[in-house]
Amino acid sequence: FEERIWKYWMPRVAGVLFAIGIAWVLYLVGPMTPPWMRVAFGYLCSVALIGVAWKLEKNYLQYARVLYGTAIGISYFVSYAAHYISAARIIESDTVGIGLLVAVVVAWGIVAQIRKSKIVATLVTMLGHLTMGLTYILTEGDLAKYSIVGVAILGLGSAFFLLYNRWYYVAVVGLVAAISITRFGQSILSTRRPSSTSGCRSDC
Repeated sequence: FEERIWKYWMPRVAGVLFAIGIAWVLYLVGPMTPPWMRVAFGYLCSVALIGVAWKLEKNYLQYARVLYGTAIGISYFVSYAAHYISAARIIESDTVGIGLLVAVVVAWGIVAQIRKSKIVATLVTMLGHLTMGLTYILTEGDLAKYSIVGVAILGLGSAFFLLYNRWYYVAVVGLVAAISITRFGQSILSTRRPSSTSGCRSDC
């Protein structure tokens, strides 16, 4: 039991604490640095983690996979902050902001397959669905409609991981995330319709 805690849980806890530490550092240096410098620092930390994980991969595979997972979280958060958080905003376009998040998810999906990492694949599936949820909630028009296509593509990705690698856990995570986004999207639609209708009545 103690060995499992040390080998399995401690690296994951350390990864979470490291990611929180990076976010805290970005918060502290925020008033003293421009947005582009905060984004660059976040990406630099992610690249550094990837480098360390690559070095440790041969002898400490589990630790390396946790570092890869932490790098995913940091790179995704920084990409999100580059558009959606005012203190780090360097991207103004919704399309570019969502496109950057999609690119991060796709890139890490490729890494998951090449490295045969279930941890990375699970995080990619979760973050991919989170991106589609953000697209639906925070944007409107054609870009919001693309989120449905995105969920379908993510479903194909989960099916690929299931059929090719027998990663059942990744498929379950993808299924639960897709259902959650669908239900949540329906609730958002129900709240948007009355406001748009009432607005039309007042203008007409």
